[in-house]
Amino acid sequence: MARHKDELEAVLAGLVQGVLVVDPQLKLISINDAAARWLEVKRFEALGQHIDQVIRNDDLRKVVSAALRADDPVEGNVVLESGKSQSPSDSNRLRFVRVQDTKLHDPGGHLLGKMVALQDVTHLRHLEEVRRDFVANVSHEIKTPVTAIKAAAEMLLDDRPPNPQDGCRFLQIVARQADRLHALVEDLLTLTRIEQELEEQPIALDSGSIRDVIDAAVESCAANAEAKSIQIDHRSCDDLVIPLDQQLLEQAVVNLLDNAIKYSSRNSWIWVSASQDETHVVIRVKDNGPGIAGEHQARLFERFYRTDKARSRELGGTGLGLAIVKHVAQAHGGHVDVDSKLGQGSEFQIFIPTG
Repeated sequence: MARHKDELEAVLAGLVQGVLVVDPQLKLISINDAAARWLEVKRFEALGQHIDQVIRNDDLRKVVSAALRADDPVEGNVVLESGKSQSPSDSNRLRFVRVQDTKLHDPGGHLLGKMVALQDVTHLRHLEEVRRDFVANVSHEIKTPVTAIKAAAEMLLDDRPPNPQDGCRFLQIVARQADRLHALVEDLLTLTRIEQELEEQPIALDSGSIRDVIDAAVESCAANAEAKSIQIDHRSCDDLVIPLDQQLLEQAVVNLLDNAIKYSSRNSWIWVSASQDETHVVIRVKDNGPGIAGEHQARLFERFYRTDKARSRELGGTGLGLAIVKHVAQAHGGHVDVDSKLGQGSEFQIFIPTG
């Protein structure tokens, strides 16, 4: 009996789910480590107490009490708030929990009590919110150019024969918004491709030159830079050879350069450099643009996050460029960072492991 008890305790302790076992009088028979941690109680002190004394969260107490008193299984969802967090705004304080109960009988069929399982669904809840936000953002981004294209097409159809000047203006609107849609679709496809490759297997990396990557990226952005009389200085790039995906990494640098050009004033400079420390090659793209406020920097690499939505759309941004940069860095086993102050420009960094 002692061995079986120890085995049962070991099984309960190893469960990721929280588990409570309660007798017919609603007194706690057993509680595993996960449940004790989530409910912020000490296991052995809680044993033998009425369930209402163990559970302090009102919503959880109501769901558990209803489950224990009901003849049929009961399910419910509650939010647990930890009192141990240092910051009231800390999202780690909230834990979303699904509650399920099961009757326990002895070999003779007599009711011993009920087992209540607490399943942490916080991560699933977060993924659902991300998916919902993503769908909403994509829908909004697509709706704007489609509306403009539709309006321009209707004006052309209503004006017969069309005024040549108005017709040209409406066709320019159609072309511009079609380009915007095309850029959005291309960025979405790039993100999807990177994510799928990462899920299936790590991307294949070949030995390549960082200098070649930066030269190609600068060449791709040269026309846009010249249109604003912006000089791109990349003379300080060391000729470093590391495992990389040439096309993906070039796309990431192009995205950083494209952003720097869009937000820099005319007749200004952009600096691109590459250097190596003990563990990483660091690619830096620095501008002397308006800079980014501190409260925005932590979310810059999220999909569709913009510090100035109106200006970003006016400049033709899809809201996915920096997200692609982050995913490319992660596909190489690296990460991204930003250093910026309002009025003092911005420096974006891509960290790629050297081996």
